[in-house]
Amino acid sequence: MKITYNIYGYMHTSDKSLFRGIDFMNNGDYQNAIKYFEESAKYNNEYAQLLCASIYYMGFAVKRNPKRAIYLFKKTAIAWGNRVAQYYVGIMYRDGDGVKQNNESSIHWLTLSANHGWCDAQVNLGYMYQNGIYAKKDYNKALYYYKKALQMKKESTDEMYLFGNKEFKINYDSKELFLYQLSETINKMNGCPSPLHTAKSYDQQFPTKQKFYEINFWYTICKEQQHHVLVRSFIGELYFYGHGNFKKDHSKAKIWFEKAAKNGSANGQLFMGSLYQYQENYKQALVWYTMASKNGSQEALFKLAEYYYHIEKDYIKAKYYCELVLDRTEGHGQAYNMMGDIYSNGNQEIKLNNDKAIHYYSKAMDYGCHKGATRITLLCQKTKLGMFKRRK
Repeated sequence: MKITYNIYGYMHTSDKSLFRGIDFMNNGDYQNAIKYFEESAKYNNEYAQLLCASIYYMGFAVKRNPKRAIYLFKKTAIAWGNRVAQYYVGIMYRDGDGVKQNNESSIHWLTLSANHGWCDAQVNLGYMYQNGIYAKKDYNKALYYYKKALQMKKESTDEMYLFGNKEFKINYDSKELFLYQLSETINKMNGCPSPLHTAKSYDQQFPTKQKFYEINFWYTICKEQQHHVLVRSFIGELYFYGHGNFKKDHSKAKIWFEKAAKNGSANGQLFMGSLYQYQENYKQALVWYTMASKNGSQEALFKLAEYYYHIEKDYIKAKYYCELVLDRTEGHGQAYNMMGDIYSNGNQEIKLNNDKAIHYYSKAMDYGCHKGATRITLLCQKTKLGMFKRRK
């Protein structure tokens, strides 16, 4: 990644230090870059403060310093009303990162950023209100912020500018763009509102994980994110579940899920399957669940297992999909429970095996599926009754 900048006539000392720092940064020398950014930040230079805070926040080639990061982000947010700085102050209060965790402060700063048009803040606020995470659950507020995010028009150019300022252009090479697009794809599949979070979640899959974080961070801080597919799926969930005075409306949910699903959202495809299953249109449900599973949804795999177990009575396929879920997802209690059901019932395809059934039911209990305890009790009673009859 390279940052190109424009120089006009007389430069203040703070600008000279800022540009010198950018030159070092372009050569991958963050340690010298931050020295110049700190020098420029003393003069209250908006972009030097942001760059300094960003490097301390992520720990690029320097020791991570969240306390210094939030100090500089907050200073920029207050002095300049910078929406990117406001967003990161909100995120750091939310996470208790470099500062004592405070939900009210998090909502305050994220709301400021969202009202200044930063899409990431709008989506994160919507997500928080939808799920009751760090904020009281409020579907009306969630819908409000999601719709604000959808109002952002798609950019007519692929050019990127640091913090949205056209004086600082970002240039990526093809490999860096590929890595970011990879995280965007994963992001779309998993329904996560933060590409940076996606990058961190997948660190074990990428040996060059620090570079992966770096690309994602600068990309998200430079370019407004297009969350349309993700947000449409989230709005669909609001109407699918309903909450309080926000009425459940499956017809509206379907409209939003279908828009998301047709644009590659695994979450949208999963819920399309759920809607058809609710209507007992199992063939269409199967189509959407299959599509979602191919798009990376682990829950769709379990829905396929349920379909083959309950509808088709095909234990071989049900077992196959359960095993896929357990192989790819840690601690899926319901999948363990279904494996127990398969072995405790048995059929011509898979022989009854009480020992295996008890093993899987026990695993189900370990991961919070309490049906496993009931199944084990019934299985033990059934086994004892059989032994008693044989003795007689």
